[in-house]
Amino acid sequence: MAKTILPGDFDRINNSGLGSPRYIIRCALLEEIPKAVIAELGGKKYRGRWLRADHVVFVSYSLQQLCRDLNSARERAPSPLIA
Repeated sequence: MAKTILPGDFDRINNSGLGSPRYIIRCALLEEIPKAVIAELGGKKYRGRWLRADHVVFVSYSLQQLCRDLNSARERAPSPLIA
């Protein structure tokens, strides 16, 4: 079972062009969550220059709610088949 996603797993970056708060998280923490669900929650590949491309950026006014949504999506995700 993967680690629970907590607000401390995110790093705060500069606001969006519209002034909304943005947070980034490493892709490794989201690997069990389908990409479609991440996109549905507003996640996008981070394309900034000061970090590598293995991050996802979210725009969120409630980081706690975002963590709850990501953790519940992880629980709902189908488990991979073990061969």
